[in-house]
Amino acid sequence: MTLINFNRLKYLWEYHYPMVKHQLFLYFVISVLVAILTLLPLPAQAQISIFAIGNSILGYLVVLSPIVLAKNGDTRIVERLIPATAAEKFTWRIIYFLIIIPIFCYVYPYLSNRLYFHIPEIQTALMTDTLELAVNNSFRLKCLNILSTLLQILICLYVVTYARKSRIIKAVLSVFATQLVFGLIGFIWGISETTGLLESHSFPININKEEIQSEIMDRMVSSSYIWSVTLLMACASLTMLWLNYRVLKKRNL
Repeated sequence: MTLINFNRLKYLWEYHYPMVKHQLFLYFVISVLVAILTLLPLPAQAQISIFAIGNSILGYLVVLSPIVLAKNGDTRIVERLIPATAAEKFTWRIIYFLIIIPIFCYVYPYLSNRLYFHIPEIQTALMTDTLELAVNNSFRLKCLNILSTLLQILICLYVVTYARKSRIIKAVLSVFATQLVFGLIGFIWGISETTGLLESHSFPININKEEIQSEIMDRMVSSSYIWSVTLLMACASLTMLWLNYRVLKKRNL
């Protein structure tokens, strides 16, 4: 790649700002709202529901954020006329979609999750256990979660940039397809682990399903499965980074 001219990066930001300012404001509002709702003194089930729904919404906002590039129709011809190199346009996209967007979405909920542990009046045992599990995830799972988000953003960005028609629909479908593929991989592995676990243990009639699920998760985290999927996602993410740059380089005038 050529050297990056930071003045041209600033011009790229000025060009895109009218397009992305509403997205940033919306993401900020939703993020703050999720953070506030997390700290409300509600029953345990309500807290868990808010936590799960809020994180799910924020997750989709992040991975689908590149569709903002198609919000006002096909402006790619205009973008090609901007006096900036493909490397500079690629750098702007990486900074915005992989750094700025996650910060806007995740910083306030993360801080509220931390603050939750310091407010005994709102704490419930179920929510406390859930937050401890989320905050204190193993290094393997943290890597897996970060790469999963990164890969989905890059796939969505590539489809929005590459597709000729129905860009938003194709981008959304590409994200769901990615989730489906890795979900199936996890499902197949989980079935094989469950079968092996049941065959290697003699359980009483009144089997404790929670203990079985807990042991399956422990075996999944401690096995090579997590690292295998993480490595697969890392390779896929590097490939998508290259494809995102190549599509800009190929179509840059």
